[in-house]
Order: sequence, then structure tokens, then C-alpha cells
Amino acid sequence: MKVENESLGQKDYGPRQIPHYDVSDQQKALHRARKSFQNGNFNEAFDIYDQLALTYPEKAIVILAEVYDKYQLIPERDRYLCYQSRFFNFGIKPTDKVLDIGSGNIPFRLATHLVDITIDDDDYGRGGVPFKHIEGKPVFECNIENLPFKDKEFDFVYCSHVLEHVVNPERACNELMRVAKHGYIETPTPSKDLWLNNAEVSHHRWAVENINGKLVFTEYSKEEIDGLQHNILRRITTDPQTPREKALSALMHLKANVLNTMLLWEGSFEFEQPCNTKTLLSERQSSSSNDSTSKIGSEEITWEQVGRMPVIRLYAGDVPKQKEYEGLIGLSLSRNDQNHLRHDITQPFPLMDNSVDSFQAEDVLEHIPYEKLVPVINEIYRVLKPDGLFRLSVPDYGCDVLQNRSIKDEKGQIVFDPGGGGTPENPGHVWFPRIDTVMQLLTKTKFHESGKIELLHYYNKDGTFVAKPIDYSKGHIMRTPDFDQRVKNPYRPMSLVIDLAKDGEMLREKRNKSRHPEALVGMQEQSVVKTEPADPVEKCKQTHILMEQGHILKALDRFDKILAPIQA
Repeated sequence: MKVENESLGQKDYGPRQIPHYDVSDQQKALHRARKSFQNGNFNEAFDIYDQLALTYPEKAIVILAEVYDKYQLIPERDRYLCYQSRFFNFGIKPTDKVLDIGSGNIPFRLATHLVDITIDDDDYGRGGVPFKHIEGKPVFECNIENLPFKDKEFDFVYCSHVLEHVVNPERACNELMRVAKHGYIETPTPSKDLWLNNAEVSHHRWAVENINGKLVFTEYSKEEIDGLQHNILRRITTDPQTPREKALSALMHLKANVLNTMLLWEGSFEFEQPCNTKTLLSERQSSSSNDSTSKIGSEEITWEQVGRMPVIRLYAGDVPKQKEYEGLIGLSLSRNDQNHLRHDITQPFPLMDNSVDSFQAEDVLEHIPYEKLVPVINEIYRVLKPDGLFRLSVPDYGCDVLQNRSIKDEKGQIVFDPGGGGTPENPGHVWFPRIDTVMQLLTKTKFHESGKIELLHYYNKDGTFVAKPIDYSKGHIMRTPDFDQRVKNPYRPMSLVIDLAKDGEMLREKRNKSRHPEALVGMQEQSVVKTEPADPVEKCKQTHILMEQGHILKALDRFDKILAPIQA
């Protein structure tokens, strides 16, 4: 049915001005509302019903229950027909190129192109309902944080009930602004998530609010995700049994602008993640932006500062804004701020040997040409402390999810993965990891020569897999069956996960063997003859500082030199 622009003076783009109707005659107004609905003029019908319920509160339950019944009669019912078009004029022209992100089983009716994170896994965000294909509308399986489209390729991007799920809101918002000229964003409000238990049931990660035209993202705590710990209100609104319950359900659509965070934007929009809840409350009270919020890029760290840190934990790429990744320093191609150094990991690190406690590369190495990876991994080995950990995870193309979304040649070999971003001519993933290719790579590195390699998750060539328990305190990984809905049921790997350690014990053994007794005696004699040794206590203090900084081998050498004249 067609949604008519029923009121004169309505703007073609922007918030819709809801007209005021004469409802002084209740029966006459009801008749007009019913007639408008029958004619397909849903916006006018629901405007009148809403004003009737407010004008006659004693009749509100009966009126709103009728509204619920009307909603059920809308063919191919969706958010746009039920309420979005009532609050906004999207200004979409027939010739516009329109992208729907997260189209799922109810795609945006005005979209020309559809995007979803998964097409085949119906349990991932769709409750078992199949993805809906529409003839003539291309479908792309990809992540909102890495869209395979050109800058400003679309006239309009529709993103409804997606951003509350993303891993990195900054990356997702920037992608929306990059690929489209204007668009619409909608998420549930935190209060809606709380009362309906949506955060827990629907796996919402972020509370999203529109504060003075700025989208503010705050990560839910465990207590907030638990909510009321009951689905009573959710069941009432989705399957009402009485007129009172129907009335409540109808209000979810009539007052959708109160229960959802909505933003119609053009060109660009502002977004932010506050430092903490107190900051957010302060901004609400002041009703304006202030300097107490943490803005990306407000401070910059240097390699020199990182080198002086007592514990150095590096992360390849942009660090996800999740509590599991706190304390990591990202090596980013584009950012230099309080959490990132701008650095290409194919280049050497300006750090001393044996200075880094841990290094994590999560979904990064598949973006680097295979033939360039041995020097990259050896450089990671160089800077790691003895017994330091390198946690490596890459997509495992033995996984059915990745196999099904990838494009193959006539021999069945993968040639392009749309989910990895880019285009077939300029792909995001430049190789497609499997256990054999990854192990061939690692056998050429220092970790194979003087390290420990533990395989945690991977697929064998015959399709069987290994999925050992992962200690996530050593480095969080998002794309595992413990966190990724696509591979939870049945439980199976999605990422190839390997822990590599610089073998401290082996290094110490090699070091000790390389020291022949004759050479040690000569060194002692030379030390005595040349100069009288300085105060051993002071030397020990300096050596302890080296140990604390992670320069283990240099410290051991220094201890030997201190002890040599004493033992002599």
C-alpha cells in the first residue's frame, strides 16, 4: 500500500510535522481514522488515533487496542510503514541508490541494495527466520565496519537496529558517512532495552542515545544487560492477549520516537563515547557538549613513552572499544592517539629487543601479502620478552560460514571474500588462511626455531576440527564460537587461533652453552686488570632496573660481570 503525504506544507526531507486534527467529536474522528487506514493513508490514521487516545484517556485502552488490530492488517508490515514514515520524510527519490544495512528478513522497502553480516545463518540475529532476497536487489554479505563500496556511492543509507550490536561504533559510523550522502539511523533507547530485556535477548552491546544531535555510545555493563531478568513485558508487547496488553503494544509504535534513538542525517553526523557514566550524566544536565568527554585523538603517545612502560601489550590495528581490550596499544595505519601509534606492522618496530610482554594480531595478517609475512612475524619475535606471547588469529577458510560467502573459480578455489572488504580487483583479504598454509609460514620463522607453538582452533583438510579451550585473559578473540553467534550452534571454529611464545628457557640454555669456561675466566681477568670494579650494590640496583624493563638477557650478562671479580 502507498503511504501518502497527506498534509499540505510537509517538507520533502526532514522531520515530519504531525498535523493537529479536530477530535472533538469522538465518533466522527474514529470514522475518519478508520477511513484513512482503509485508504492506505496510515500516517493520518495513526495521528488521529494517537490524538483520540490522549483526548479521551478513559477510552484509551479501547482506542489503542483497535490501533493494535490495525497494525496487524498492514501488508508486509515493517518499521517504515508502522512508524518511521510518520516521524520522518526520508526524501528518497525514485532514481536514488539506497543501501539497507542489516536488511535480514524484513528489508527496507525503498532500498535498492541489501547488506547483512550473514545470509545463510538464520539464527544469527533473525531468530531462525530466513534472509529475504528480493528480485533485482543485489545482496552483499559484509560487516558494517568494513563496507565494500566506494565513497558516496549511495544517495541514502538506512541503518535500523544495527549499531547497538557493532564491535567498533567509530568505525561503523565512519563507514556510514563514507558510503552515503545522507541516511537514517535507529536503535532502541537504553530504557527500552531495560524494560523489554532486549539487551540480553538480542545481544545488544551498546546503549545509544541522541544527545543534542550527537549519537552517544555507552557500553552496557553486565547488570544493565541482565536488565529485569524477565521477558514478561517483551512477551506482552509481541503477543498481547487482552485489550490492555494490546494497548501497550500499540504504544510501542505510536510512541516509537520516545522508545527509540532516531537520527536523520545529511552529509555527516557527530558521535562519541563518553569516558564514563558520570560524564554522560554531566552532558545531559548541561544539554551541551563539554570538554570532560574523551575524544579520540585528544592525546598522542609516542614510541619512546611506550618503551618506558612497565608492561607493553601491543595490538595490530585499531583496538576495539571493549573492556576486554583495555590496556592494549594499537598499531594503526591511520590513528595516533592515547591508545594508538600510527605504524605499519610490515615495518620494523622502534623498540629494543626483548621489551614487549605480548603481541596480538586479530584478523590482520590475511590483509598482508603472504610472501611478506615471515619478516613481520620475526620482528614480533625480536621485540617479545623471553616467554612473551604472540596470539595470532586469522579467519579459517575451512569454516562453512566463510566458504559459503566466498566467490570461487571453476576449480572451486576461493578467489574473493566479500566479507573481507574491498572488491575482486582490490580485495581486503589477499590470501585465505588454512592450517597447512599457516604452518608452512610459521616453520620459516624464529618461533619454529626458538619458540613454542600451540594450535588452539583450526580445521583439518577433511573438514574435522580442533577447538581447544582458549584462555581469553591472554587476549580476547571475537570470532570464536564462544562469542560469535554464527558458529555457536553447532559449536565450531571460525578463526584459526594459535598461541606462539618466545621460548625463554631455550634462549637461556643457548646463552649458557655459548659461554665457555675459558672465555669467562679471560673476561674476569681482563676486568680485574683494566679497572677496579665499581660498588657492586649500585651495579645490582642498575641491573634490577634492566630486569624490570624486560631486558632479561642484558641483565643476566651484567650480573655475571658483577659476580666475576667477587668470585675471583
